[in-house]
Amino acid sequence: MRDAARAAAQGLSAPHAEPDFDCHDPRAAIKAMGAADLVVAMASYRSFAADYANVLLPVVPFTETSGTYINCEGRMQSFNGAVKPLARRGRRGKCFACSAI
Repeated sequence: MRDAARAAAQGLSAPHAEPDFDCHDPRAAIKAMGAADLVVAMASYRSFAADYANVLLPVVPFTETSGTYINCEGRMQSFNGAVKPLARRGRRGKCFACSAI
């Protein structure tokens, strides 16, 4: 985010990001979002994203999705969704794919 703040980014994407809690330097993150022409946030619940985002896309929370990630030991770990989605919402991957078109 620091580089983005210095460069006055034209656009930023913030999937499930809350700068106050998720960033090493929240002030720099918030400054970068303020300098961007467009900030797209993806959230599964009402959050501070509405304060800084120009566009807010609803996405499924992690409890409703399956996926794979690489842990701190470099091992791949897979997980299944714990509950069924309550409503039809987009997965983060689909949001990214659609925004790239």
